[in-house]
Amino acid sequence: MTRLLANAFQFRLYVLISAFALLQFADVMTTNHVLAKPGFGEANPIEALTMAHLGAAWWLPKLMLVVFAFLTAPKVRHAWPYYGIVVYYTGIVAGNVSLM
Repeated sequence: MTRLLANAFQFRLYVLISAFALLQFADVMTTNHVLAKPGFGEANPIEALTMAHLGAAWWLPKLMLVVFAFLTAPKVRHAWPYYGIVVYYTGIVAGNVSLM
C-alpha cells in the first residue's frame, strides 16, 4: 500500500511538473506575441534583464527551470509548492492572452 501511495504521489508530481513545462512554453509563446505588438514591453524586470542579455534566447532560463524540476522530482517530498507554481503561471499566461 505504501508503494502504491508513493507511486500516486510521484504521478501527481510529474503531472504538475508537466503542467509547469506546458505553461512555460505557453508563457514564452504568448510573451513573444504580445511583445511583437507596438507599445508593449516586458513587465517583469528580471525577465526584461534576461531578454536584454540573452536576446532571442531569453527563454533558456525557463527551460533550465523545467529541466531542474524534472531532475529533482525524485527527491521532492511535498507537492504543494508545485500547485502554487502552476496556479501562478496560469495567471501569467492568462494575463498574456488577455493582451493578445
